[in-house]
Amino acid sequence: MTNTQDDTTPSDHPAKNRPKGDYDVGYCKPPVAHRFKPGNQANPRGRKRGSRNRKVVVREVLFEAVTVREGGEIRQMAALEAVLKKLLSKALAGDNKAALTIIGLVPD
Repeated sequence: MTNTQDDTTPSDHPAKNRPKGDYDVGYCKPPVAHRFKPGNQANPRGRKRGSRNRKVVVREVLFEAVTVREGGEIRQMAALEAVLKKLLSKALAGDNKAALTIIGLVPD
């Protein structure tokens, strides 16, 4: 099931299909004429260096350390933990909306 055309070497191909020059053209090796010139920005309106997406910003805010007074004791904890503790205390005090929110947060 071999084809005789598959057994050809690159020198057997017509001259118009061969790359001009002494370099390989292929995956991650575009022809020299089509490579980016030094100092060229491929996408000048693209994402700026150091910018962060929404997921990263939310994670940083939720896990930021906050100072909380619990009983007579002052503690440092993540903001998310403080919000959950406050929500739980409201649910225990009889707030139905807070209770439903806490129940909805429980993993299966």
